[in-house]
Amino acid sequence: MSILYVGKANGWFQTIAEAIAHCRPGGVIKIAEGLYFENLVIDKGLTLQALDEAQGNIIVVSMNNATILIDAPMDQKCLIKDINMSHCGFNEDMYLPIPNCN
Repeated sequence: MSILYVGKANGWFQTIAEAIAHCRPGGVIKIAEGLYFENLVIDKGLTLQALDEAQGNIIVVSMNNATILIDAPMDQKCLIKDINMSHCGFNEDMYLPIPNCN
């Protein structure tokens, strides 16, 4: 299992989206405390979680689209924990497509 880090530390990814792009399915992305202005698209099973000391102090804000879109294959799990999501536009905060649903 791969573990990637997001934050201001040297050698860490600077954005959550960049870490998602580099993460392998089943990997873990640990996020440092901070305010992140991003639209996130998760296209694989992975875990997004706060670093232990950052719990509750991670805020992801979207200005124009859904804050997060999860479009991972049905056989891959996605877990998001200890992260606050916010949206300042007209779309929904979260979009979860469900295939084969009428």
